[in-house]
Amino acid sequence: MGNSKSGALSKEILEELQLNTKFTEEELCAWYQSFLKDCPSGRITRQEFQSIYAKFFPEADPKAYAQHVFRSFDANSDGTLDFKEYVIALHMTSAGKTNQKLEWAFSLYDVDGNGAISKNEVLEIVMPLDLCIQSLSLTLMARTPLSLRITLPSRSPACKTGT
Repeated sequence: MGNSKSGALSKEILEELQLNTKFTEEELCAWYQSFLKDCPSGRITRQEFQSIYAKFFPEADPKAYAQHVFRSFDANSDGTLDFKEYVIALHMTSAGKTNQKLEWAFSLYDVDGNGAISKNEVLEIVMPLDLCIQSLSLTLMARTPLSLRITLPSRSPACKTGT
């Protein structure tokens, strides 16, 4: 989407990103250099994106969920994320307005892109996400010393209300 191979962010994209996000020129230029270092082609493939997600959920297989997030970020549906798509997604999910976040969430769940969300589409998103969250919870639990774990007392018959 107009990202220059020379290592410099095009003035057009820089201005557009500044206009549509809360990021400064300095931040955008620094992120662009970092983006090119990690993605010399100037694009993130679906597989690279899934690998990034896997680092957040090392005990799970987040590929199914990551592919849907990737799809929702890939604005031009070319199978890659360029810097512009990446920054807009980052801004929208972290600092975007409520309606932007809702529109993104809708596009995430509208798997077939028909403008409606079916029960099957909800399950297609929620099931893999739930597995990732369960895995993360188990990993955190395993890494938490027993002395720091909070346990709830079991309810004995004497604790019942109304007796």
